[in-house]
Amino acid sequence: MRPVVELREVWKIYHLDGVSVEALKGVNVQVAKGEFIAVLGPSGSGKSTLLHIMGLLDRPTKGEVLLEGKNVANMSDSALSSLRNSYIGFVFQTFNLLPHLTALENVALPLLIKGVPKEEREKRAQEMLEKVGLGERLLHKPSELSGGQRQRVAIARALINNPKLILADEPTGNLDSKTGAEILELFSSLHEEGATIVIITHDDYVANKSERIIRIKDGVIL
Repeated sequence: MRPVVELREVWKIYHLDGVSVEALKGVNVQVAKGEFIAVLGPSGSGKSTLLHIMGLLDRPTKGEVLLEGKNVANMSDSALSSLRNSYIGFVFQTFNLLPHLTALENVALPLLIKGVPKEEREKRAQEMLEKVGLGERLLHKPSELSGGQRQRVAIARALINNPKLILADEPTGNLDSKTGAEILELFSSLHEEGATIVIITHDDYVANKSERIIRIKDGVIL
């Protein structure tokens, strides 16, 4: 079976004020369907760059990015955007919720972008919020929710298009330890249901909740 996503000899080089910074140096990674992986490394190790390239938010300087065997590294921006919206669900440390929208509207937003009718997208968004334990917070705005609740909204939004891959960048970084543990249990439950998950973290506790740890330092997989 082909990996859900695969990086082959991926380099990412940034040019800042005339200086070249090698964020990734010939990285090779495979993520199989149903895996729960943590990418563990200190600040500046290249782990977020790895996630951005894996999630098609950035392009490699050289190397291949394959989704189910198809190299997508050189696709157009519009094609990549469409692929991201249908294929990948993102969860960020800062939640990235729109403050003027309710939880229901935030979760339904990817469906709105795809042109799904209002009644259907609200029904699916409600079901997803109920799945993450927020069935009673549908009409609350982010400012009316706790940090853990906001992250659950973000996870529900990431799941709304039934993505083949869920990418989470430090998903417990802005949460207290108890709430963070609850979010990790939610990820574990999603994994048990068959979700393919990659979490970026600098925290050994978080990484040890996964089934496989990829360690990265100075842009190299250890």
